Amino acid sequence: MQIERPYAGRKEAFTLLEMLLSLALLSILVITTTQLINGTATFTKESKNRMSADAQARQVFDCMANDFSRIIQRRDVDFCINKQTGNDSIFFFSEVPGYYASSATSSIAGVSLVGYRINTSNQLERIGKGLTWTGNPSSPTPGSVKYLTFTGTTADSGSRIQAWWPVTSPVTTGTDPDFQVLAPGVYRLEISFLLTNGTYSSTPYISPHNSADGLADVSAIIVSIGILDETSRRLVSDFKTAIAALPDAVEGQPVIETWGGGNYLTASGIPRAAASQLRIYQRFFYIKN
Repeated sequence: MQIERPYAGRKEAFTLLEMLLSLALLSILVITTTQLINGTATFTKESKNRMSADAQARQVFDCMANDFSRIIQRRDVDFCINKQTGNDSIFFFSEVPGYYASSATSSIAGVSLVGYRINTSNQLERIGKGLTWTGNPSSPTPGSVKYLTFTGTTADSGSRIQAWWPVTSPVTTGTDPDFQVLAPGVYRLEISFLLTNGTYSSTPYISPHNSADGLADVSAIIVSIGILDETSRRLVSDFKTAIAALPDAVEGQPVIETWGGGNYLTASGIPRAAASQLRIYQRFFYIKN
């Protein structure tokens, strides 16, 4: 009798169904791992951008705090607030160190013209221009302490700083080598005031105001800034629209409430990826009266 034996080389193998099931499970594992990695990378990037914005805001406000704490606060001392649609600028005299011309030696006055503005590259820049005791008293030149006082009865009509156009031009139609970029991510600057009567105002005066009283009506200077990181800024094709999306100061209301209450993404018209990275900050700088 002949007995058939099983083929000695026969081996067990996966079926087609088992292979398809394995591939499906492997695909799910790869997709889940990829999503986890991408989510971690996105979170890390957003955290980095947030820390960068916080660092810039801290640098700006620390610098302003030093400048405002040493501001020359007298009724006859000039200052200049350029209030306009969109970004504002502010210029004042402070007893902080400034840049002096190479020829300035014994005539150094120890007083600087300090200012903040947004330039045409949509970056916050600061000037700290040291003043000297030199200059013709009857016809002062920019850089002399004669510019400390008003020429007229009101700051708006008689500001010597305002007449010093190479410095105080709201953007950069006038240039000065002493301007330095302070925060490249800050593209929005709004100046408002807490007055001594407890009200919020876009101007530094309690109405009616008929004389040049310096900052006598101001209890605190309120500075509001908007920051976009470098990557988000490259996505913005029209900064005018982005700036307008953060509205100007409203009488009787803190700026941060106006900025925080609107739909920035819709109003700005900039890509969602950029709008979602917007960081806004506000700080009160109390001054001595």
